[in-house]
Amino acid sequence: MKNKKKGSRCNRNKSDPVMLDGFTKLPDGVLLNILDRLNTPDAVRTCLLSKRTLHLRHMLSNLHIRINSFVPRCGYATLKDTIPMNAAVADATDNILSFRRQDIPLRKLSIGFFLRYYDCLTIGKAVARAMATHNIHSAEFNILTEKPPDYSTIDDHRRDGKQLMTFFCACTDAFAGLTRLHLRNLKLAETDIPNIIATCKRLEYLRLALCQTEDSVLLLQLEHPRLVELDISNANLELIELNSLPNLKRLGFGVWVYPQEPLSFCNVQLLSSLSLTNVAMRWHKVIRLSQFLANIPFVKDLHLNFASEKIWVHPECPKLLEPVLQNLQVLSLDELPEECDIAWTRFFLEAAPSLKEICITVWDHWCEIETDKVEREKQGYCDKTNVEWESSAPDGFRHYNLTKLTIYGFQPNENFTGYIRHVMEAAVNLEDISLYDRKVLECCEELDPKIKVVPSRYPQTIEEQELLRKQITEGLVMASPHATRELAIQLTAEATVLLKYHQGIVVQNLIGDTKIQEASFCFFGPKRCCSVIPPFQVHGDASMMLMLLISRGLASGRISPSLFNQREDHIENNSSLSARLMGLELLVLDEAVHLLDLGFLTDIEKIVDSLPRQRQTLLFSATIPKEVRRVSQLVLKRDDVFVDTVGLGAVETPTKMIVFCTTAMMTEFMYIMLRDLKLNVREIHSRKPQHYRTLISEEFRDSSRLILVTSDVSTRGVNYPVVTLVIQV
Repeated sequence: MKNKKKGSRCNRNKSDPVMLDGFTKLPDGVLLNILDRLNTPDAVRTCLLSKRTLHLRHMLSNLHIRINSFVPRCGYATLKDTIPMNAAVADATDNILSFRRQDIPLRKLSIGFFLRYYDCLTIGKAVARAMATHNIHSAEFNILTEKPPDYSTIDDHRRDGKQLMTFFCACTDAFAGLTRLHLRNLKLAETDIPNIIATCKRLEYLRLALCQTEDSVLLLQLEHPRLVELDISNANLELIELNSLPNLKRLGFGVWVYPQEPLSFCNVQLLSSLSLTNVAMRWHKVIRLSQFLANIPFVKDLHLNFASEKIWVHPECPKLLEPVLQNLQVLSLDELPEECDIAWTRFFLEAAPSLKEICITVWDHWCEIETDKVEREKQGYCDKTNVEWESSAPDGFRHYNLTKLTIYGFQPNENFTGYIRHVMEAAVNLEDISLYDRKVLECCEELDPKIKVVPSRYPQTIEEQELLRKQITEGLVMASPHATRELAIQLTAEATVLLKYHQGIVVQNLIGDTKIQEASFCFFGPKRCCSVIPPFQVHGDASMMLMLLISRGLASGRISPSLFNQREDHIENNSSLSARLMGLELLVLDEAVHLLDLGFLTDIEKIVDSLPRQRQTLLFSATIPKEVRRVSQLVLKRDDVFVDTVGLGAVETPTKMIVFCTTAMMTEFMYIMLRDLKLNVREIHSRKPQHYRTLISEEFRDSSRLILVTSDVSTRGVNYPVVTLVIQV
């Protein structure tokens, strides 16, 4: 029996190197890069699997130690389990930091733990020692209370508040080095929060959730020279004065009790992102943004959450609102009640000339809505009514910057379709309209049967979606969500500028999925017209852009083969169109290589045969293979001029470059590798939120020395100036 055990142990030892062989052969730098992405307890356990990686446990530069890393094997934890779990967090923190070499840098330290005094003391002392011997770039405390909010009383909050202040007074050195701090479920004295903020001199992020002061304290004044992001919810204060937060860029505030506006803005000149959430009661006054935002007219990102209840924002005329919304670029309106009209939200479009994106979520979140009529009346809830609003914009109002409209909770009724038509008519450069069904969370799957939820009528089949598209776009040109829409928008904008002083020529933008009659409008119009039609998709058949035509006495445009091929030999059969094409003066073939790759040579030949021989022709191509030369012989004269945009002797100065990757995962990996080499680098890919992608795109556009790592789909074709080097991975 003993020999059998030895043999079993021997077999296990032989199999371990085989399992770990590929992993352990990686260089230390790559291994550390992988391990730094794990929770630190998991990373340490991985290091212990092999002698080859044993030394790496003391070389980790990112330490993430959380309570959930020590959950019992059953997968869930009871209140009794929190005691050994919290002790394990304290021991792990103390051991990892105590045996760490001082010459190894520590970039990030993040610890989450329950508020138990002796464990907190162990963690605080260990962190303070590490801060004294290491230059820690980011240090974070995420302090939890043992009882969740729904199961704790005021006395529990008050006791936890006193315990926090005891911990704070015993470990002020640790708090002084924190850059991020999360506090929740606490009842604190009047001076406690200001004292904590003043002590945390390096603090850049602060979140206070259900951190309330004693009932007699109604005012909180905040000052901090380095705070960048502040998130406060359920504070139970009458007013919070942001007196001096010169570096504050992002502010979130949720649920206020008192009738008036909960925030006062003084010295917050960098604030660019504001998020407000509230459940409006009868006593709440509606907020007039022209007054509320008077001291912060530089907000670029505004998020308003109405919690499926009364709308607590008052629509105002553009003259009052434009001074405070002139810089707004991204607007999110969340949890609008389902039974109410959404037309009132258009006042943002009329008052925010720089607005680029609108996201609207219409949703009754029944899990959090009080449905009992008696209780609603008792607690002060309001009846949900439509917001009265009339547009004050002049006839023919146009918005030139809105490019994206997203609606969650869309239903095929006039409330939504009428709204979309109005936006499409006003937003002349609108590129993308995304319509989604209602949100459904796991908590919504087991609702009280007494709650009568109106079933969704969101179109499910392709036929229903096509019918809806026709209803919305009746009489309009629909923007198709193809990857090259940006090119059409850029060309339209540039053509508008170039033709500013040519009164006889009109610029028209046609984008995808149009009928022949609609697409041919520019050809039969009474004015000269420069029309831009980009690549688009018609029922799944890709059709690429071909030409820019400027014609005498008629329209002109980038003509897609679909315009000619929707009917057989459309050019030949349409004598009026053929006759007008013979008056063409200028033909431009762009992206010639791509056109040939997609098999459009025959279409090019057919179109060229329909054009006059006396014309000016321009051909653009990134490369000149023999296929492109064949096309050039077809459309160009023999005495054509070849223009090389990169002259002899030119020297590359790769200070601003784009690195294209094939997938989001590859993009993220490449970004991390370049960042670890201390290069000035940014990333854009589909896994990043749109707001982040927009900010990075603007930063790269304005920069002169920066590397942008991006996926093919995210940035291909976007116009970034002064890019000196492009790399395809």
